[in-house]
This record gives sequence, C-alpha cells and structure tokens, in this order.
Amino acid sequence: MKFWNQLTVPALRFETNYSIRDVRIEVAIYSTLAFLIPFAIGSPQLLVGAAVNTLLVLAALNLKQNHWLPLAVLPSLGVLARGLIWGPFFYYLIVLLPFIWLANILFISLIQYSMSRTGSSYWSSLLVSAVGKTLLLSVVVLALFAFDVVPKPVLIFMSVYQLFTALAGGMIATGIQATRR
Repeated sequence: MKFWNQLTVPALRFETNYSIRDVRIEVAIYSTLAFLIPFAIGSPQLLVGAAVNTLLVLAALNLKQNHWLPLAVLPSLGVLARGLIWGPFFYYLIVLLPFIWLANILFISLIQYSMSRTGSSYWSSLLVSAVGKTLLLSVVVLALFAFDVVPKPVLIFMSVYQLFTALAGGMIATGIQATRR
C-alpha cells in the first residue's frame, strides 16, 4: 500500500536537496537520454514519445527552469540526426522543430506551474499539460496543413499521438519518481 501512495502524488523536488554537481549530473543524464532514445531506438513513435515525455515530466518534477532547454530541444534533434522515425515525413519535422520545442517547454512549465503555484494535483497537472501541448501542436499542424505545408498523416503524429505519449510518459515518470524518494 505504501508504494501505491507514493505513486499517486509525486513530489516536486526542484533541486532543493541537490548539490550543483548532482544537478549537473541529472541534467546530463536526462539530456543524453533525450537525444539517444529517439536516435538509437527510432520507432515506434508511441514508445519513443512516451520515453521522451517521461524525461520531460521528470524534468518538471526535479529541475528548475534554467535546465529545461536541452530536454526540450534534444529529442527532436535526435530524430533529425536519425532521419528515419517519420519515414517519408522526415522533412516536415524541420518545419515543425520550433513548435515542438515550444510545446515541450509548455508541457514542462504547465506541470511545474500548476503543481507549485496553483496547488493542483499531479494527475490534473499532467492532464492539463498534456492537453496544452497537444492543442499547441495540433493548431500549428492544422494551420500548416491548411496551407499545404504538411500532409495529412502529420496531423495524427502531432495530435493524437502527442496526447497519448504525454500521458503515458507521465504515468511512467510517476513510478520512477516514487523510487527516488
């Protein structure tokens, strides 16, 4: 029963019990994984996306804002370096990069903000953050689709999949965070 109680409400740590060295090590580990998971694993997108979103949620729970940028940027650069995850849709990723980075920052920010400033529960914070990320990417991709910049399949990759992988990543991060206490 104790383990389940830990799973229900992950704690925000914000580096309060860390030395500078520990923070740097954690950022380095998260950043390395954020690049290597998409680069090395590649596909399926649902698995890779869930793993990357797990890292984003862990960053929201454990790191201050000044450490988020590598985690927001490196996953899509890993995909870009690999060049295979999206198959024929790879070139559309280049157009979407700044929006993906922005959505990742929004996702991390909303989790941390809603838990620390509004006192929302972890689960409601995760849901709001996942929906916010999904809405941002969906609106951007829908607009790009309307102007024939991206094809229809990209709509699915950047909407429904984003919501699922963000929520799945949050669930996985809950288990990891519980073991860190």
